[in-house]
Amino acid sequence: MQKTRTQDVKQQHQALIDSEKQAIFDWAAHLGRRLTVTLLPGDASSRRYYRIRARSSSYIVMKIDPFIEQSEQLPFIQVRRHLTKIGVNVPQILDTN
Repeated sequence: MQKTRTQDVKQQHQALIDSEKQAIFDWAAHLGRRLTVTLLPGDASSRRYYRIRARSSSYIVMKIDPFIEQSEQLPFIQVRRHLTKIGVNVPQILDTN
C-alpha cells in the first residue's frame, strides 16, 4: 500500500509533536515525577501550545518556530512587560529559549 502525501505529512507532524513533548518533559523534570503534557488546540499561527500538569499546578508552554534571533524582542513579551509595568495581572514567563 502506497503512502499518500497526507499520511506522510500527518506522520511528520506527529513526530514533531512527540519530539516537542519529550523536550518539554526534559525541561519540566524539576517540577516532579508525575507530569502530563498535553497538546492544546491551536489557532492559525505557527505557535503550538502545551499544558503541563504537575502535582496541583498547571503551566502553559508555547512553542514557536524560530524566526528571530532575540526572543526578548517578540511582541507578546514586550506587551506583557508593558502591561506588568502598568499593574495589569498577566501570566508569568518562566523561561525563554
